[in-house]
Amino acid sequence: MQRWVRLVLLGVAALTGLVTLVLLVYGQLLAALLWGLVAVAAFVVSRASPDDEEAQRRAAARAASRPAPPPVPDAAALADLKEPVTACPECGFVGIRMAGIQEGAWPGGGSMMKVVCPRCDYVGLPLEFAKREDYAAFLAELAG
Repeated sequence: MQRWVRLVLLGVAALTGLVTLVLLVYGQLLAALLWGLVAVAAFVVSRASPDDEEAQRRAAARAASRPAPPPVPDAAALADLKEPVTACPECGFVGIRMAGIQEGAWPGGGSMMKVVCPRCDYVGLPLEFAKREDYAAFLAELAG
């Protein structure tokens, strides 16, 4: 989202917030509720998506500095992994976490399957391996 669009949306949020307060003072509860919803929606939209330049910069940095995949684990390390193994599709790291609001996942919005990899900053759907051996084969393929 462009910076000027974000500023306009923040201005709309502030203005509708003031309208909401005025309507509450005059006892117009239903109108105040509706204007309050408009204010909250404008604020949320203005804060939800990153700048286009920022998103492009992060994507370029992620592509340029992709970390090496973790080493293929030996039998003892494989035995420690819980099945099914959930891993990052970009680097194979298993220490991924569910995405939060800062990554664009809204609770109840159908986007809660997004994960974030702290190693390579990947945000998206994870890979899930039914067996530990499949995960080891995936890491061997990533390593080349």
